[in-house]
Amino acid sequence: MSFYIKGKLFGIYQSPDFTNKETGEIKAGKSRAQIMIVQKLSNGESKSELVDLTIPKEKALLLKPKTGQDVEVEVGIISKDISFYGL
Repeated sequence: MSFYIKGKLFGIYQSPDFTNKETGEIKAGKSRAQIMIVQKLSNGESKSELVDLTIPKEKALLLKPKTGQDVEVEVGIISKDISFYGL
């Protein structure tokens, strides 16, 4: 099963490099996409939310020209607590 986020791409950026405090190893910052999504609320209203996604560098290069446009990005889910509801 695949999951996707759809919304307007606000931009692509690289997060700062990270230094492991134990080993001193420096890891390059990850590419991130900022996507404005619209969530439908239970009362019929809609709410906009800006989501930052880490993405592979290759995907960042493909998405960057689409800044300001609607995009669809395949995502994985990392969570200990997941709630599902019927639509």
